[in-house]
Amino acid sequence: MFRYCIISIFLCATAIVANAQDCRYADSLMQAGRYEMAAIEYERCHYLATTAEASQTALHRKAECYKLLQRFDLVATTLKRCAESYDDLLQLTLSLYLSGQFAQAVETAESAALQYDTTAADLLLLQTLALNEMGQYDAAHAVALRMAATLPPERGDTLRDVIEQCYAQPPKLKSEDKARWLSLIPGLGHLYACYPLEAVAAFTINAAALGFGVWQVFERCYITAYIGGAGLLSATYPGAMRSATIHAKKTNERRTAQFNQQCRERLVDGL
Repeated sequence: MFRYCIISIFLCATAIVANAQDCRYADSLMQAGRYEMAAIEYERCHYLATTAEASQTALHRKAECYKLLQRFDLVATTLKRCAESYDDLLQLTLSLYLSGQFAQAVETAESAALQYDTTAADLLLLQTLALNEMGQYDAAHAVALRMAATLPPERGDTLRDVIEQCYAQPPKLKSEDKARWLSLIPGLGHLYACYPLEAVAAFTINAAALGFGVWQVFERCYITAYIGGAGLLSATYPGAMRSATIHAKKTNERRTAQFNQQCRERLVDGL
């Protein structure tokens, strides 16, 4: 009986090793559109692979599954485990950018450029776009000009003009601290943050609370003045200051997104 158990374990292990290098089941899952299950199966193939080539193939196909799922954070995580060529690093940089990991995208692009001694336009473009998202427009401008220098003279000159136009007027951002301190006068911080309707509402609510409290004091209704006027004002006044800070942040995000989108479209078209 013991001998039969040993034989069964041996045959099972042999089958597992054989399947490790045979990704046909994972491939069938991928072709059927079951990308999550295929990714898990490819991970199993990678874990049980007996050669470096089989391991790399499984990881690359797993990354492809996540790409089809638009899970670019998982694409980046997977590619970090198998990046061995320039194309791998380029795809890794793109995945990091699309997943919002902009600092890592810049670092990966710089590392790839040094490792392969290249100034490829596609890599410089991704680095430029990532720097834009980080708000480092001077650095992005410099990298974009390096990108234009890699092109043939006529195309490079055209792209250089586009770049200068893009970065001639970077977005004007609002100071969140300034918006908060301006809100010591209710509504002024919202007005600075470019939200006039919210400014009117903040001023009206706080003025009404203050006015009610003063009126009740004149009427000698001190308890009502304290609860209704001072109580309401203590809730709305700090809230207006926090709200002004939030609206200043929203303005910055909107202006940055608009600038980055326009810059991205023009740079891609220029290439």
